[in-house]
Amino acid sequence: MHINIKTTKFDISENIREYIFKKMDKVSRLIKSFKLPQEAEIEIARTTEHHQKKDDLFLAEVNLKVGGILLRASAKEWDVKVAIDAMHKNLEAEIRKFKDKKVAGYKKGARKAKEIMRETV
Repeated sequence: MHINIKTTKFDISENIREYIFKKMDKVSRLIKSFKLPQEAEIEIARTTEHHQKKDDLFLAEVNLKVGGILLRASAKEWDVKVAIDAMHKNLEAEIRKFKDKKVAGYKKGARKAKEIMRETV
């Protein structure tokens, strides 16, 4: 899997970079069964919410391209690692939802083929 990391208003340390790669390695294990080209674009940014307490928040976003399909997840949290964890959790949910849809499509096709086989007999 090819991973691009972009930061905004924030310098990323090597420790955080390794943490992101470790999390994305877990994601790549989930989607390796697709056997399609995979690319992840991750953006980590420091933002301020103007209508709240004026504290810094960290935004973690990922756009995961699997073949021609785009899966997206994001999270805003008070700490960069917490934001990355929340983003990872949201991305895993998106992948599971995508896999479930794909499996349901296969089952639907198999049911249809079975019905046609029964009609011809």
